[in-house]
Amino acid sequence: MFSRFFFLSDESLLEILAQTKNPLLVQPHVGKCLEGIDKLKFEKKDFVISELISPEKEIIVLREQVRPEDPEMKGSVEKWMYDLEVKMKRTMARIAHDSKQDLVSNYDRKLDIEWVKSWPAMSCISVDQWNWTMNSEKAIMNMRNDKSSIKNYEDEMNAGIMYIVMIVRGKLDANTKNKLGAVCTLKVHNREIIEDFARETNEKKMISDIRDFRWQSQLRYYFEPNMNPKYPGIDSIRVHMVDAKTLYD
Repeated sequence: MFSRFFFLSDESLLEILAQTKNPLLVQPHVGKCLEGIDKLKFEKKDFVISELISPEKEIIVLREQVRPEDPEMKGSVEKWMYDLEVKMKRTMARIAHDSKQDLVSNYDRKLDIEWVKSWPAMSCISVDQWNWTMNSEKAIMNMRNDKSSIKNYEDEMNAGIMYIVMIVRGKLDANTKNKLGAVCTLKVHNREIIEDFARETNEKKMISDIRDFRWQSQLRYYFEPNMNPKYPGIDSIRVHMVDAKTLYD
């Protein structure tokens, strides 16, 4: 049994299992099994699933298509739904990896409107969180030689937030505005953390070591190479807080 079927009501599960010969009848229940997906795009000719569509109409093109009508999956909805879950995760892992490379290579790790437009919301948020983690650790370690390092980064963050506010007031499509809104919300929270560190510096409680509990207790994102054997050659996101570490899978 596909484990995510446990999220469904008895009525929904019975409806799916009673219509296993027609993959299209799973469509109304997809969002209950896979959060963030509103619809699947089935190709008319052979029912191949090629795209994921979110409630906000954001489209993710699967790197590997799902084929419910293949002999080993035909009539077994739990098999092709599991295959969909695996290929969805693999696609999103690759997108996060590629969007990080794009940010580093083409935008010098500075959030840019073209970068946001180019990538899905999930990768924009997670990669921007990684970027904040890296910049924060750099500012903390630089405090040993430059006592204004954290304050300078706070000023840089304020400028970045004002840039987003200015952009959002312009003419943008709804999807880009939603992405920028989500990114900005997290940026404001992260700015407050850095603001606290800057204030503590003025109070002679300076933080200059990334092993300090005040930093370790924050939710931090790292890209680590080959951490997930399911995605060879892809830098996987690992989320840290204090001693807890988990793959962002």
